[in-house]
Amino acid sequence: MREEDQKMKLSYQTFSYLNYPFEEVLTRLANLGYDGVEISAASECGTFYPSVLSSERVEQVIKKAKALNLEIISYDCELLPASGWNRASPLNWVRKRTVNYIKSSILKASELGAKFMVVVAGRSLYGVKRQDSWNWAVEGFKECARFAQDKGICLVLEHLTLLEGNVVVTLDDLLSMIEEVNSKNFAALLDTGHVNVNGESLTDYVFRLKDKLKHIHIDDNNGKLDDHLPPGMGTINFDPLFNALNKVNYEGYLSIEPSFAFSIDPDNAASQGIRFLKRYIK
Repeated sequence: MREEDQKMKLSYQTFSYLNYPFEEVLTRLANLGYDGVEISAASECGTFYPSVLSSERVEQVIKKAKALNLEIISYDCELLPASGWNRASPLNWVRKRTVNYIKSSILKASELGAKFMVVVAGRSLYGVKRQDSWNWAVEGFKECARFAQDKGICLVLEHLTLLEGNVVVTLDDLLSMIEEVNSKNFAALLDTGHVNVNGESLTDYVFRLKDKLKHIHIDDNNGKLDDHLPPGMGTINFDPLFNALNKVNYEGYLSIEPSFAFSIDPDNAASQGIRFLKRYIK
């Protein structure tokens, strides 16, 4: 693919800007040259979770993003087991609570005008058969996918490292979960840092997922810890990834996702990230 034909775009996951007013975040990202934004529920000191993000505030955010020509591409509801959300829990009330949270997040994603919403499968707990946890996750995602379809949202499933979850970790896990949920609006999210920690191949993810790959988190690390560094600060060689993306004509967003460690100076991470990736896309 010639550079002038490249259709990949750059967005930024806003978790590292959680201490900043969101209009300021959007302004800074637009000034740096980003095309879109992935909104973290932790934004603006945690006031972007679905239970507290008002419709009036959503309208203000949409208005500002449009003025800056930034697309709201995705909403990340921060579905972490440590926060009490776990579709793979053996406790029925936890699973139901998690589905309800996902549904409320889908409504908020739709209200924001996002195309995608990030979900994770959670963790199989001590003493629980992994297959049982797997089945509970599949059951919940089927229900959520049906709900999301009516709202025009595609759920993108993120594979994790073992520190974060143990149900969907590998490429095989990711493909199997998507196939079992079997919904046209339930697809894959590739996280480059997770692949590096898990010792897998980025190009395998691209070539095996093919049209199931709808969104990408770009972050770097040393292959040992999931540091969520801006690209270029770790050991990942991104050349093969972009060669593969070009071959499959990937036209989605690349969302840079630095960790909380960059919340002191998020502009540094955002600037380094976009400068590094622009060598690959026009």
